[in-house]
Parts: sequence; C-alpha cells; structure tokens
Amino acid sequence: MKLKSLWSVVLTAALSVASLTFVAAPATAATLDMTGQSIAFTHTKGSSVSDFSAGKYWPIAGATETTDGSIDRYNKVATVSGVSIDAVVTMSLNCAARNIQSITASGGTLTITTTTAHGFVPNQTITTTGNTPAGYNLTAVTVASVVSSTVFTVTNAATGTLTTAGTVKSSACATVGNYDAATGTSPDFDVDVTAGVNYQGATFNFAFYESGTYTGLNTGTPVVLKNVTVNVADLDSGSSSATDEQFAEFSGFQSYLLNKRATGTCTGGDTSIVYNAVSNPRCDDAKINVAAVPGTNLTRFVSTDASQSANIIQDVAAVKYDSFSSIDIKLGNILNSKLGKYIIQFAAPTWGTYGAQSYTNANNTPPQITGTVPTLSVASNVATVIRKSDFGTYYDFDNNPFYSVKITSLPASGSLQYNNAGVWTAVTLNQVILVSDIDLNKLRFTGASSTSFTFKVNDSLDYSTSAYTLNVVPVANTQTITFANPGTKAPGAGTFASNATASSSLTVSLSSSTTGVCTVSGLNITVVTSGSCTITATQAGDATYAAATPVTQTFTISSLTGQTITFANPGQKTKSAVAFASGATSSSGLTVTLASLTTSVCTVSGLNITAVSEGTCDIKATQDGNGTYAPA
Repeated sequence: MKLKSLWSVVLTAALSVASLTFVAAPATAATLDMTGQSIAFTHTKGSSVSDFSAGKYWPIAGATETTDGSIDRYNKVATVSGVSIDAVVTMSLNCAARNIQSITASGGTLTITTTTAHGFVPNQTITTTGNTPAGYNLTAVTVASVVSSTVFTVTNAATGTLTTAGTVKSSACATVGNYDAATGTSPDFDVDVTAGVNYQGATFNFAFYESGTYTGLNTGTPVVLKNVTVNVADLDSGSSSATDEQFAEFSGFQSYLLNKRATGTCTGGDTSIVYNAVSNPRCDDAKINVAAVPGTNLTRFVSTDASQSANIIQDVAAVKYDSFSSIDIKLGNILNSKLGKYIIQFAAPTWGTYGAQSYTNANNTPPQITGTVPTLSVASNVATVIRKSDFGTYYDFDNNPFYSVKITSLPASGSLQYNNAGVWTAVTLNQVILVSDIDLNKLRFTGASSTSFTFKVNDSLDYSTSAYTLNVVPVANTQTITFANPGTKAPGAGTFASNATASSSLTVSLSSSTTGVCTVSGLNITVVTSGSCTITATQAGDATYAAATPVTQTFTISSLTGQTITFANPGQKTKSAVAFASGATSSSGLTVTLASLTTSVCTVSGLNITAVSEGTCDIKATQDGNGTYAPA
C-alpha cells in the first residue's frame, strides 16, 4: 500500500508544517480530537507575557482577574497528538453599556434594538443615557420582554422620545470572587459569582490556541477541539432556599447529559424537559431544570436543589460539543445579590451507578450566509483544491456556523472529487463533507467548462434553510505566488516590504490574522509588538488566470535570536509498522518537536514518523525556543 499523496513542506520562522498532500497546503487551524482528554487549570502566575511555561498563567488584560473584561492566558492546559494548547479566558460582568441602534414606539411600549447583544432578561432593571429633557423617563426601567439577542421591549416608560445616540445598560453589575487564577490548586476552573440583578451573572469565554502564539487581542493561532464534554458542577441553592438557585447557560452544543435515575427507563407518565416546542421525557434524577433563554439560542440549566449540597452528581450538567475553537459559558443566579460557587470541568464527569441520560439540544439557529458565494476560477482541466473560503462566509447566533457541507446537487460537467483514505473518488449526491477535511485539501474540482453545484452548510445541529450555489469557471492559465518567509524581526523593525508577487504579474493581496502583532498595508508589513505574526498572500485571478493557491507565512517578532527548522520532504512512503527518521533539526541546535495532525494516517514518536494507513499525512514541526532563541 502506498500513501498516495505528495509531501509539500511549508517552513517558517515560527512554524514548520509538512503535509502529505497533492498540493501545497495553506496554514490552517489544527483540529484536535479531545476524546478521553481533559483540560487542566492548575496554574500559578508566570513571570511575563512571554513566559509560556507549563503550569503558569498570565493576566493579559484587566487590573485583576475579577475586573470586567479581564483576559487571562493559561499555558499548556492540554497536549493532544503532540500539540500543546493554551486556554485564554475572557470574563464579562454583563454590565457594559450597549449602543442603541433603533427605537420604535407603539402605545406605551418601546421596542429597542442594540448594536450588539444586550444580554438582558425579562424583569431586569436597566438604565439609559441619551434622553431628551421632555422624553421618556428611562432613567431606571425594567425589561418587559426579550425579542432577540439585540431586541427587547420596555413598557413602564413615560411619554417622550429617547435618542438613538443613547445607550442602555444593567442597573447593577455581577461580581466575581475566588477567581481560578488566584488559587491554582485545582484542575477545574472554579469561580464565585454574585448576581447584581435577577437572572444576571458573569460570562466566561474560553478560547484555545496553539501554545506560545497568544500574547494579546488579535494574536494567536486558534485550534479546533473536537468531541469535547464541558460540565458545570455544584448547581444548587446559594443559601438553602428554593427561590435562590444557581444556573449555567450554554449554546451551540449538540447534546447534554444528566445523571440517570435508577429505573433507567422513560415512561409516558414522566414529566418532560420542554423547550423550543421539543419535549424530552425525563429519565434522570438531576436536581436541574432545562429551558431556553427567551429571545436567544442559549440553553439554561437551573438548579432545583433547595439546599447547598456538596459534590452530588444530581447537581451536575454536562454538555457535549462536536467541535469549537471558543465557547461562552454564563454563570449566575435567579435572584440578585445571591452568591453562587461554580465548578467548570473540561472532562466527562463520573456518573452515578446508572450512568448518564443523554438529551438532544433543540435550541439552535441554522447558519446563514454573509454576502454571497464567490465565483471559483480554476485552471482548465487542472485539479483545483476547493477551500473553505470558496463556499463563502456564514454566521449564526452560536458563532459555530460551519461544521460541514452537504452537496445537494452535482456539477453538470467536470469532476468533483473527495479524497477518501488517499483515493480520489467522485462526490455523490447529498454527500456530507467535514470542514476539517476541506481544510486538509480533500475536496477538488477538475473541468474545462463553466458549471456549478449547490450545497447546504451545517453547524453540527442544523442545515442552512437555503441551498447555496458555487459557480465554477475554468480559465486558460494557472498562476503561483512567491512570498518568502521574512524570518525573525525585532519589535522595532517598523514597516518592511513583503516582496510578494504572482507569476501572472497580477497584484497580490496580503491579510494579517494576527493584527495585534502585525498589520498590512498594500504589500507592506508593519510590526506592532512582540509575538507570532501570520500573513496570508492571495491572488483571486481574472478572466485569464485562475486563483492562485494562497501562501501563508508565520514568523516571530522578538528581540531574541531567530532560528529556523530544517524538515526535508520524506518522499512517498509505504504503510509499515517500522518508523522512519524525520531528520528534522533546528539551526539553534535545540530539539525539534513533531506532532501528527492526522493520527489515523501517520503517527510520531520523538523525531520518528510511522505510516499507519493510506491517506493524507499532516506533520507539524515546532521549536519553542528558550531564553536565547525565539520560537522557530
């Protein structure tokens, strides 16, 4: 058996990637399978933002961890398939002012639309700015209803007018104590939250990056985590009262688990968990109710435990995600001024004697397109890889709109193919293709005449309501981009030329995916601060030239000495249990680390590679640097 692909090696000063593929692969986010894995927040404070040592955290933003808008980075919270992961936690106390976009009045009711998600709940007291002297008296009013994440109504206002230049905000902020970073003694993420108003709380965004790349806003190389279980424990009463109950809110997950009751069966007489008109007979003994948050796609898990129970499985709710790069979790209480203690675990809990009962998440919005699907220009009769960006840009409330595509009609001419275990096979009607496979260049088209095919986008719960059309237009010529890696740059390097060119002589476009570290203007790159800079060069083609394969270069901005990795093309390999040496070395003499991003095809051990099946092998080679050398 042969690994029927061709290695393409991308070497940069911050990252080296070798891919066993048919064409050169652009840099993509690593997709890591978290099955059986856990994430640990056992950390103490590091020495600086550039200290990426395991077991350390660093406050990126905020005077303290409990300050609204604080950002904390936790180093090496997990290592999966040889890739180390940093977690970045951003906290919001849900009390920032939201700008008003529009206001409509009908009788005594005002409908207010905000430019960003308002986060309000019915009966919450809010305050406003921007009133006219004789306007509505909106100094302190309550929310009557929530229409959507950006629209709500108010009914107890006086007559008059509120200007659209104004703002709205909660009348009181949540507060946070015993923030996880301050203790560093538990692998769980532990935090205390006190609601400022009813149903208020703090929202925690957990985002995950390749270790050593995140140093601040708009920096870092994200990773995609697959098959993740996130659970929140100790959902009980804050003060041993049936009216004082803690809750947690999630969105975008596929299913959730509660402790299964002794009977192990569901009967027609069971009470049900009902939201979004979907009823699930309860087969659990959890002291938790589940409901949709009005006007949102959030699902709320709220305690029904009237006591402060200690570590009981009935107070645990676990949610399961097919994939994410970042998620939001809101923790709060249904009553204001009530303290709740919360435990978040990125690992499957140990359930009771009868295991867990699984329920499907019915609270979701189908993905929708932003703009239109671009036309794909391809070279006539040349196999052209179709990339994620060729399908267009999508959004949904959960910010996880693009998990897979379903091909709902096939092209009338040409050949649309999928790489199945190293063999290119014709795509079939209604075939589902994962975006993670598209990122690995497993979808291609070959043809000589204009054609099209349709598809639907799936967010791992629902398909888009409409099918979209991708038009494919063959042109006469191909083109390539030349864009050399700039190598390590000093923080004071300022602006320098990229020297990126296309063989067609058409102008290349540059974009930065790390604008907190480096920016672009035309064909020039400007250093902003120390960190890992990632620049992508593209050329969209025209009536004569097909779009060029994008070229992505990642390099380090550092005052340390630069280093490079040498990782030669291993050539075609035969499936074998015998490992072969990669020969990967660094110019610094420091040991290189290898990681396989396609463990079903190839695995690594130290600096050796083993081919285990036919397919596309994607190997990443990195060197983290030390006190003398910058990361390679």
